[in-house]
Amino acid sequence: MQGEAVLIDDRVAFEEHYVSDLDQWIEDGIDCPGLVLIEVRAVRATAWGAVSGEVIYA
Repeated sequence: MQGEAVLIDDRVAFEEHYVSDLDQWIEDGIDCPGLVLIEVRAVRATAWGAVSGEVIYA
């Protein structure tokens, strides 16, 4: 997967996407200093066929 990344530092976005399962890694939740969301917009995807070994580009 290739793409372009954007760092999002927006409390509203954190509130929309944060789930309590993340608490085991992010102790302060959305109040964690330095917390950002990473949005990746895919530009190209490559996959290898399991049987034929062919390379597929999208």
